[in-house]
Formats: sequence, C-alpha cells, structure tokens
Amino acid sequence: MRVLVLGGTGILGGPICKLAATQGMDVFCLSRSAHPNLQTDGIQYLVGHGLTAAELAKNELLKTTYFDVVMDLLSFEPDKLKEKLDFFNGNCGQYIFVSSATVYANTLPGTLITEDHPLENAIYTYARQKIDCEHAIKSTCKKTGQNYTIIRPYITYGDTRIPYGWWTGTNRLLCGKPAITWGGGASCGVFTHADDFCVGAVGLFGNPHAKNEAFHITSEEYMPWRDILGTVCQALQVTPQTIDIPLDCFKRPDNLYTQMILGDRIRNRIFDNTKIKKAVPGFSCKISLQEGVKRAVEYHMSNGAVQKNKMSFFLDGWIDHMIACAAQKSKTISTKKLRPVKWHNGQVLKPEKREYVQYYSERYTTLYKLNRMRLKAKGV
Repeated sequence: MRVLVLGGTGILGGPICKLAATQGMDVFCLSRSAHPNLQTDGIQYLVGHGLTAAELAKNELLKTTYFDVVMDLLSFEPDKLKEKLDFFNGNCGQYIFVSSATVYANTLPGTLITEDHPLENAIYTYARQKIDCEHAIKSTCKKTGQNYTIIRPYITYGDTRIPYGWWTGTNRLLCGKPAITWGGGASCGVFTHADDFCVGAVGLFGNPHAKNEAFHITSEEYMPWRDILGTVCQALQVTPQTIDIPLDCFKRPDNLYTQMILGDRIRNRIFDNTKIKKAVPGFSCKISLQEGVKRAVEYHMSNGAVQKNKMSFFLDGWIDHMIACAAQKSKTISTKKLRPVKWHNGQVLKPEKREYVQYYSERYTTLYKLNRMRLKAKGV
C-alpha cells in the first residue's frame, strides 16, 4: 500500500508515518522543510508545502504517482481542500481528512458523544473551519465519486508536547507563576497519546469500514481539568498556585485562547469510541495520562533546545492578563508574579527583547488592540 501524508512530521503525522512504515506500507511524508534526523526505513521524505494544490503541483512525483491513501493533516480552508481533492482525483484510492473533535456541539454533563452528534461551534474559529472542511469534502466527493474518510482527534499529545498549556504552562509552573482553571476546573477533558492515536488512524488505511465515514479517535480516560493540571504538577514535582478565572473575564472574542476555552475546554468532552473499535479491533489506548505526561516531562527537561523553542510568550502574556482581570474582582488574588520569565536548563531567566514584545502584546488590552490593528493592516 502506497501512502502519502501531508504534514507528516508533526505530533500526529510523525507517529502515523512510522507505524505505517513498520506495517510494510510504502510511506511518503510531505513537510515544509527537510528533517535529516527523522530518516526512517520505509519512509520517503519530500520537501514542499501541502496547503494548496498549486504547491503540490510543483512536485512531479505527486503529479504522476497513484496513492492508495492520502492523509491530509493540513487543511483548514474548504476551498483549498476542494482544490486538493481535484488534484488527487484519479490518483488516490482514499482521501483521509483530519478534522477535530472540537467540531461537536455542546452536550449535557455525562453525555457520551458519538460521531452522529451535531456539528456546531459558534465560538471557536478553528472548529468552524474544520466543520466547513467536512461539509466541503462530503459535497465534493459525492459529485466526483471519490472515497473519503474523516478522522476527528481531540487533544493529542506526545513526548514533544506536554498537556495543559504545552511547554508554556510547564514553564510557568517551574517559575512559580500561577496556573489557571475555568469553571472551577470541573469540566471533563480527555488527552490521547499520539502513539495510541496512530493505531486507530493507520487501522483505517484501506479499511472498507472507513469508506465515506467519520470517526473520532480518543482515549477513554476522562477527568476534570483540575485533575489534569494535578497530573502535570505531579510529574514536575511542583505545588502550584491555581487561580480560577471567572467566565466574564474572557472578553476578547477574536482571541484564539479565549475561543479555545469558551468554545471547547469549558465543555464536557466525553467520547463514545464504539465506532472506531468496531472498524479497527486492535485499537485501544494503552498509555495512561500519568505515564504519558511523565514521558513528555522527562523529554522536555532533558532537552534545552525544546525548552527554548516551545515557549510562547503570547500565551504567557494572555494567561497573566486573565489573572489580572480576575484580581480586579477578588482582593485575595495577587499580581506580584505576573511578569515574563522563562525556565531554561534549571535557571529562571529574563526573556529576550522580542519575547517581551510578544508577552506585552497579549498582557495589556491597549497593546493587544494595537497589535490586532497592525496584523489586520498586513492582511494577517
């Protein structure tokens, strides 16, 4: 079986390519830049952009090769997805679009979400884009007769990505800065390790049960967000100060982090995996959150380059902005620790100039608005 993965070096694509190769598949991995350190037997790495059909057409191999499976981890815009479907029409046996389980409408507490649950998210732009792409692939393939499969992962992590704010959240905890919750940290979330997720995903390659169907692939280890935070703190061996942010503090509707909380994380996300287990009997999640977080923390703590490159001062500034907002409503909340710092190889350091700029562009409302105006003028 010949497989092409668009975006095959990320947190999802990397494990998927490796597992497919170990199962004897002929794997082609397209990514924006060369990754000589990722060379793996059975995987041919291609350099190029996979966001548009025009970019794909620059690669002669992609224009002339038939792929049994094309997995698209990159598409967010329905028009560009339609163009890619047209590009691969006749040269692809199964087009797999990786959507997101954030597409599901809100549910009552304790409700198990199935693949037939309504798709609706008026708050979260990312989720709406994925919904639009799902509609696009269904309508296009109905006209062309192409076979498609939709996969909906939820929050997926691995050795290179720590849950709960990624390395930025971890950086805050190591520097003694407060962590935040919302709604008392009571809403349930679920994290799926990439090594477990890829078993379900690869199991759908060429699978007759996957023809023109949608599947979510998640762990079934659900827990409140406050317990998820506790699991990360346990792995780091820290005791955090936790501040619960009132929902009326989330006042930036165009902000990605605000949308993520109000449009997803505040909701209960508990998934029924009956469908994927029936289609791929070998799928089960074997890596507990405790084990997976421990592995991720060990990887990050031993890798100074990762610590440096994965710190987001935009996110750090936004979290401090939210805490400052909560402090205005409660005299018990201190703002003394709300400053940009970073933890690197066991030391707490001051940020670089550009990192200060990133931090303050999210920290203070006036600077945030000015930065938004600047980005809008640039067409970003």
